[in-house]
Amino acid sequence: MVCYEDDAAISLGSLVLSLVGAILTTSILIALTWCGYCILDLIRAWLGR
Repeated sequence: MVCYEDDAAISLGSLVLSLVGAILTTSILIALTWCGYCILDLIRAWLGR
């Protein structure tokens, strides 16, 4: 007989990991969007010297 008691824990764990991954991805994209232009300006200023 197969026991499915751990299925809920496995599903919950995978849901938490997916949520953490989504939060990290979103925060990285936001940081690149806001600071990406600043970094490009710094590189242009450094190359222009």
